[in-house]
Amino acid sequence: MPSMQAGTIEAVLERNGFEPEPDDAGGFVLGNCPFHRLARNHIDVVCSLNGALLDGAVAGCRDDRHEAIPDPGGVYCCARIVVNETGKPPEEEADDPAVAAS
Repeated sequence: MPSMQAGTIEAVLERNGFEPEPDDAGGFVLGNCPFHRLARNHIDVVCSLNGALLDGAVAGCRDDRHEAIPDPGGVYCCARIVVNETGKPPEEEADDPAVAAS
């Protein structure tokens, strides 16, 4: 396993069972969903909560480089981590007219 800095989003995902795999764009595909068994019967609720958890994990790492996005076609998880092109936390992007117009 490659070396990971403590407090990085990759390290947090790894420690919590998401099995992050780097993608070709600087983000991560999540190779496992720790909530898979629960999601089978409650997919909308569990995936929504998982998205909020991942948003909180990215924010908790103070990682303005990445953001969690839905990935409903994902093989193992309903979300993925991508590079945040603006460098702003997602909640600030919503208030930025330049980002909203794109």
